[in-house]
Amino acid sequence: MEHRHNCRTIRPSAYLLLLAATAVLPFQIAADVVQGPVEHRLDLDLAAGTPTTIELGLEEIALIQPIGDPRFLNGIEIEVSIPADAREFPGSLALLVLRSISESEASHEARRLEGDRVILQPFPSGSRFFTALPTSIEHEFRSSATLEVAQSITSFDDMPIAVSIQPVMKGISRRAAAARVRLTIRPVTRNQGGLALRFQDSSGDTIAFDDDRLSATEIRLDGEQLVLSELPVLRRPGLHRVTFRGEMWQEQSFTVGIERGIITTASIQLEPAVARLLLSAPEGTEVFINGRDLSGTNDVIELLPGEHTLLFRIGDHTVTRRIRVEPSREYKVSLSLDILINED
Repeated sequence: MEHRHNCRTIRPSAYLLLLAATAVLPFQIAADVVQGPVEHRLDLDLAAGTPTTIELGLEEIALIQPIGDPRFLNGIEIEVSIPADAREFPGSLALLVLRSISESEASHEARRLEGDRVILQPFPSGSRFFTALPTSIEHEFRSSATLEVAQSITSFDDMPIAVSIQPVMKGISRRAAAARVRLTIRPVTRNQGGLALRFQDSSGDTIAFDDDRLSATEIRLDGEQLVLSELPVLRRPGLHRVTFRGEMWQEQSFTVGIERGIITTASIQLEPAVARLLLSAPEGTEVFINGRDLSGTNDVIELLPGEHTLLFRIGDHTVTRRIRVEPSREYKVSLSLDILINED
């Protein structure tokens, strides 16, 4: 007696037949249309770098958008776990990824998405496979028996991408059509972080990079000189040493931690570079600088750059001088008395 399996078959649409016909040309970028319910809209946090796991059924769609600084994104990796029901006929289903998509409503529950095909990867006979979508020419993905790397670059401007499970055979069993496919999507970031700098004066006001007060400054990161117009700079995560020098400002040196996948902003509050004044006067002399009594002071006096008034007083006699001091300079000021003897 002949037994027949009563299995429903899925008849692919004309465009899916086109996909099947062009699946042997993975390097070709083609415009495609998918139609179905958008089951997931995912934001991939680049700073966190954590994977997200979802399930898709046949012709369901997931929209994926990386969130964060695009300079740190190396690509997106998709791990596809194939359920047993979908492994009955290897190659009957495929992972389809589109970029530069436009979305419109097709029906009450379905959406119509048109975009450029990045990859169409038929399911192999195994239980899982991986797909990598590079977002940079300098990516580090390498194709292998289990990893298929898209040959074209999907830039940040091409996002979001649409991911869907599509039939690529003329007949698919009921169980394969009803299978739920688990996808794990992870952002692959560069092992780098960024450093930005913010300058403030002693009052806490921000100093712009093009401010003349920063024109004669030098900033170094781990000994390498930085150019303000090129900030932020990218470096490997970890602790780094920042050194600041300037003619008008006090020198500063501090350590900053750079984290992977984010821009760290370090604030530098600038303090004016002072001049050093060494005073020398006979004992008992009263000394005033800008009206401040410094009599009896033996320490070096620090003055802000600019003009200052010195006053020396001995008894009823005073001597006043105006002096201008430059930053980071040292000055010696002395008052001496001579005895003048005239013979008639």
